[in-house]
Amino acid sequence: MSHAPGITSVQTFAALPGGGLIAAGELMPNMNHIARWDGAAWTPLGGQLFLPFSAGNVLDFVVLPDGDPVACGLFGFFGSPLGTPAHFARWNGTAWVGLNGQTSGLTNPQNGVHTATFLPDGAVGVGGGFVGNVARIATNCPAQQAPAGAGCSGSGGPNQLSVETLPWLGGTFRARGTGLAALAIVTEVYGFTPLVLPLASLLPQAGAGCNLLVTPDHVNVSIPTAGVTTTQLAIPDAPSLIGLVVLHQLNVYEVSQTFDLTAVTASNAVSVTLGAF
Repeated sequence: MSHAPGITSVQTFAALPGGGLIAAGELMPNMNHIARWDGAAWTPLGGQLFLPFSAGNVLDFVVLPDGDPVACGLFGFFGSPLGTPAHFARWNGTAWVGLNGQTSGLTNPQNGVHTATFLPDGAVGVGGGFVGNVARIATNCPAQQAPAGAGCSGSGGPNQLSVETLPWLGGTFRARGTGLAALAIVTEVYGFTPLVLPLASLLPQAGAGCNLLVTPDHVNVSIPTAGVTTTQLAIPDAPSLIGLVVLHQLNVYEVSQTFDLTAVTASNAVSVTLGAF
């Protein structure tokens, strides 16, 4: 790997979801000290960050679900008043911009942000030398989840569906089904409209109280392992999808050793709202 241009002291690295690497260190006035490795060479990544009068630093990166890296440390934006700290900046593919509309806002700007991480609830947690030491930066468009109907039991017990990763634009929505039959075929149903359709009206093997709770607008098929299956759905990075509500449910088709259909059951349904940072 060749030398990263303009970086005399590397403070932090981050891997990007689509491949590649970014590195950063000291930021000198009128110079860029963030670079990206594409597998063959380093190239500068923007040039809008600096700290007036002295060297600033990028101390950490956090990568958002859509792949945008956020630089954290102590620096400013060109065009901002002299001495105005930024603490964090987001690379939007073209330029470094304020995170969630913010270019500053933490108390005690002399010490900046030392580390950051993306939290399960969709906020960015930051820590450093500012007053309070830790802070939570939320989004105005959070991803959310809510229950959307009860399921029924099969030979493995109650079929349970729970959300593991919320649906963020550019990310992957993940859920986990447990209590499923040991030998079964599972349909992972996604839809936009709630239903209460008894499965017994479609298949005689369906149990009482087992309902299709989601319109089958998109369906995947999986085979559970030890009664567990994990579902995933890629969410496009399209702003028009912010706030869209998607329903999700598992339908479980139990089979015998000779693959005869023996029972049809269903999990509970969950409702998720697509969010963005």
